[in-house]
Amino acid sequence: MRRPPATVVVHGFGAEYVRQLEVRWVNVGRTVEQGAQRLLAGVEVRAPLFVTCPGCGVVPTAQPGVRDVQGARHRAWCPHRTAIDVPWAEVALGRTLRTQGVRILLPPQFTLDHFAGPSFRAALLLGLRELLGGAPDHLDVLEVHLPVDGQDRTALLLHDRVPGGTGYLADLARPSRVRELLTGALAVLRGCDCADDGLLACSRCLLPFTPPGLVERTSLSAGCGHLQ
Repeated sequence: MRRPPATVVVHGFGAEYVRQLEVRWVNVGRTVEQGAQRLLAGVEVRAPLFVTCPGCGVVPTAQPGVRDVQGARHRAWCPHRTAIDVPWAEVALGRTLRTQGVRILLPPQFTLDHFAGPSFRAALLLGLRELLGGAPDHLDVLEVHLPVDGQDRTALLLHDRVPGGTGYLADLARPSRVRELLTGALAVLRGCDCADDGLLACSRCLLPFTPPGLVERTSLSAGCGHLQ
């Protein structure tokens, strides 16, 4: 993500509206494969990358470096169609969105709680539903890293999915509206009794705003605890 200069430095919890930002997603390969460690946005990730032909873009039918005598995998116009040794290229895939967003700096103790990030993420979207009066389908939340006073800090980026932004998030430039968002989410969580049923969360509170991979780390109790 390309970050414009911050106008306010905050040390605990804080929210900052960003009128123009660039969000970039990078796909560095399948998670089931081994790959070299690479530094991406300040974070080390395992990146096997994708192997493709630099001439026509097809993927190898065998492991790179292993001869394929048929050569049928290449397009008819590919300059490497009849080559014995193809100079396979390793690439990452990506897409970019230019839009509007709100950066929410999280207190350092959030990184110590396994449930904090996913629960607070879902609570933000829940609060937006209460604030806007409808499902915030055009908004999403990403976990990002921000440099603050020379330290790497965890933050949540609430961003518009629509290129250029819809203008909804500009209202969160006012601290009073951010407080309304958080108190609205807390009111719903306090009124939900799914914890009495032995559930971490349910469809009446956080689960409608939780990606499938984060369900087991999303908790009503954690959401309430970090919103208070």
